[in-house]
This record gives sequence, C-alpha cells and structure tokens, in this order.
Amino acid sequence: MAEISTHILDTSLGKPAEGIIVILEHQLPDSTWQSVGKSITDQDGRIKGLMNQEQNLKGGDFRLTFFVHSYFKSKGLKCFFPEIHLHFNLDKMDENYHIPLLISPYGYYTYRGS
Repeated sequence: MAEISTHILDTSLGKPAEGIIVILEHQLPDSTWQSVGKSITDQDGRIKGLMNQEQNLKGGDFRLTFFVHSYFKSKGLKCFFPEIHLHFNLDKMDENYHIPLLISPYGYYTYRGS
C-alpha cells in the first residue's frame, strides 16, 4: 500500500509551517472526491502516512488540500491563496510518495520529493 507524506515550509519565515490542516482525497469513477486521510502538520511542518491504511485503493487521481489561511492569519499576514489544491496521479500503489509544499503569503511551489 502506498504511503503519502508531506511537509510544509514557510519560505517567508524560513521555518516549518506548524498547525496546517491537510486533507487527502481520492477521485472516484464518477469524478467526485472521497476523503481518504486528514491530519495537521506537526512542529516540523510534517505529516507522515496521510492515507488511511484500511483503504484498499487502486491507483488513480488524488488531491491534497492545504488550508493555509488560518496559518497566515495567526502570523498576522494576509494570504492570496487561502486553500491550496494539488491534484496528482499515482500509478504504483506499492511506492511511497512525498509531496512537499513551500508557501508564502502570495505564492507556493511543490514537487515530488523522495
């Protein structure tokens, strides 16, 4: 079973982003989304093992939603992207996937990590 992890770094502060809610969803054949995991970033900005291991999912389209508005508000900052949605495709469910996110109040960057 695949393991999906993430971490968030606030590039405007040069620090991990703690306390951000992240939801993982899987796209169903009818194009609707089903939640398959939810967590909050720890003090190092990380979430390990986002996918509920009870789920026996095949590959396909997945989406991570990062709720960053409250994080920036707690820092006294406005943000342009209150929610960040990353839509990606997994074709091998026997691999581990790490999807980092770099954020600032007016932008973000992501990539497939290791």
